[in-house]
Amino acid sequence: MNRRAFPAALAAGLLASCEMPFGGAKEADNKKDTKSAPPAEAVQPPELQLDYALFLDDRGAERRIDEKYRFQGDDRFRVKFRPGFAAHVYLLNRPASSPSYQFLYPNPKIELSNPLDAGRVVTLPGRDLWYTIDGKKGIENLVLVAAAYPLVEFNTPERTIPRDECEDRLALVERDFRPSSSRRFEDKEWTKLFAARGAKTVIVLRMPLDHR
Repeated sequence: MNRRAFPAALAAGLLASCEMPFGGAKEADNKKDTKSAPPAEAVQPPELQLDYALFLDDRGAERRIDEKYRFQGDDRFRVKFRPGFAAHVYLLNRPASSPSYQFLYPNPKIELSNPLDAGRVVTLPGRDLWYTIDGKKGIENLVLVAAAYPLVEFNTPERTIPRDECEDRLALVERDFRPSSSRRFEDKEWTKLFAARGAKTVIVLRMPLDHR
């Protein structure tokens, strides 16, 4: 997969930030001793939410595509995601012609780092940039991993990981930290994925891109 830049500057980030509303504490009853409510940030929802989408460069316009789209020639695309929690995100890809996975994110060329704020929309490789599908026909192996804590398997200075080693790391995470249940649905802009929250739940999303 080749990365091509366009004239506009790279946006900082699959980039607006959203703030989660916090409920105000009830006023104390002057006649009774009351316990103050716990801070809102201590209250965790029962599920981890991750929104994601793929977009195609359609003659300069951004057009959303689903994961069944069959890529042609030198199609260009970008990835967007939006975690619903403070997330450590890792985006990897292995083109059909490559023996290794490469980190698309984190990436020293992108001025953005983990953890990402809840509600932050990240666009990769950038608002005015695109990835170009590999010239060799086959399957591009795009993998998005998200967790509420750093993953030692992917929180490394390596920029590439040999295919078999990366698959072993992914298999270990999928086996040991997969959610007990998950669900997903589509809206106009996103595919929304919800995974049951556990002590070490990790979302592993495989998105094979068909170019045959």
